[in-house]
Amino acid sequence: MEDIKRTKISIRFPEEVVGKTWAERFSFICRKILSGIRNQVVLLQFYYYLGKCLEEMAWSSAARDNIAQEIPGDKGKVVLRIATRAYWLYNIRGFYNILDNKHITANALYRMTKKNFLLLVEEARRVRAKEFSNFFETIYPSQEHNII
Repeated sequence: MEDIKRTKISIRFPEEVVGKTWAERFSFICRKILSGIRNQVVLLQFYYYLGKCLEEMAWSSAARDNIAQEIPGDKGKVVLRIATRAYWLYNIRGFYNILDNKHITANALYRMTKKNFLLLVEEARRVRAKEFSNFFETIYPSQEHNII
């Protein structure tokens, strides 16, 4: 939960995704995930990017089939689950929150029960809502704000 509650913005730069087309970016990301990256912050970024690619294709069966082609067998199912969870979590919390991540790993996202993952997502939503509330309070301190 500590990683989700962090509100400071990282000074670290995100990893770059190479490719002009969706297929090129998708293939590049899959290769990066399979390359044996040990740095969890970097690895989570590529899982997030894979989830973003899937989102661009509306999570279609064709997009998911591309994972099976790039990453066959059970590994493809593992990658899909981690990418889905990384994207959902950090899309809510904010991509840049990945860059200072210390505790959430790809393996933890995979092994986490659905119930625990949904609790983590709910906490991410609460933290994000509080950030928005604090932001509006600093801009319009004398007014009431109902953003949620």
